[in-house]
Amino acid sequence: MTACRTIWAVLLALSLLPQPLMAEDVDTNPPQEAVADDDARRQKMIGDCEENRGVDCEREVDTELEAQATPQHQGVGETDTIRRPVLPRPRPAR
Repeated sequence: MTACRTIWAVLLALSLLPQPLMAEDVDTNPPQEAVADDDARRQKMIGDCEENRGVDCEREVDTELEAQATPQHQGVGETDTIRRPVLPRPRPAR
């Protein structure tokens, strides 16, 4: 009888915990206002580029916006150095 009460108590406690969001609960579409703001910003950047005699302004602006959208990984212990392979030392001349 004690095991049954323990199980019941655990089930009750689990039912009171907040439930995780399910995939269908999350809206993956950005709001229309955000899309309109992004498009207006892109058009302004293209206009600024053309005023400054830029070349291929649409591509430049798209590249800039993609770079801004890419998250920068700067966690603890990460470095920006390139790891180079260790090459064998040259053999001494005989």
